[in-house]
Amino acid sequence: MVLGAAMALVLVAPVHAQGLSVRDARTSERLDCLTLSEPAFSLTFIHSVSQTPVEDVYVLEGGGAEWNIVQTAEHFTTHGQGLPSMEGEPNMRRLERTEAGFVAHMRRPIPALILRAHPYFDNTLRADGRRIDLTNWPDRALHIAPVGDCNSNR
Repeated sequence: MVLGAAMALVLVAPVHAQGLSVRDARTSERLDCLTLSEPAFSLTFIHSVSQTPVEDVYVLEGGGAEWNIVQTAEHFTTHGQGLPSMEGEPNMRRLERTEAGFVAHMRRPIPALILRAHPYFDNTLRADGRRIDLTNWPDRALHIAPVGDCNSNR
């Protein structure tokens, strides 16, 4: 009977982080949390130099209390400062030209995902068809991190 209960727990235990918290990077104040059904998300923004849309795609790897953020792609329409421009750059696997522009395929570990949002750049966190408008907290350093449960990490 005990073995059956243990196996049931294993079968229903989450296999990925259940959410992404958005916190003030300096004070750790929790600002929002986005529940995840899959271990993937993206950040979209307007590039400050080229003034064109960019989408950075990420996955969460790991398990238990140890989750790692890994950037897997960057979609952009034109080259600008800070955007990948050729194969062989650090962590880049392939640069693909598409009808919409470019996709840099990569495997870039992100030890801490910290950014500053500004309304002009339309910084948005997206996952599972939902979004958090990060420009609600302009000119603050925002720390985005995986959490086990959005409801219990206040």
